Amino acid sequence: MNKWLHYNGFSYKQPKGVPHKFDEAKQLAFIEAYEALKASCGTDESIVFIDAVHPTLSTKTSHGWIRTGQDKVIETTGNRSRLNIIGALNLSDIGATIIHDYESINSESIVRFSVS
Repeated sequence: MNKWLHYNGFSYKQPKGVPHKFDEAKQLAFIEAYEALKASCGTDESIVFIDAVHPTLSTKTSHGWIRTGQDKVIETTGNRSRLNIIGALNLSDIGATIIHDYESINSESIVRFSVS
């Protein structure tokens, strides 16, 4: 069977997972805005990225027979976990990353979160 699958243009590989809400146009717009922001910052200014995360049980991609030269895309999803984390990352100083966990992530916990 393996020989037949190879002969007929299949290869055994892992499908590629993409976020289910991925929008390439929005991502490119963000990159352009980010590059403009970086160019406008002074040497004593930092750009800090802040986000909240809820660790999830995500889709696990495996391997399967997929026609050679083609990719199989599987949307990834997950379930909510009880751990809620807010973090801030300064790309100029990765070692100074700030992380706090909260009972829930809402406007109050975002206000309580401090990056100073």
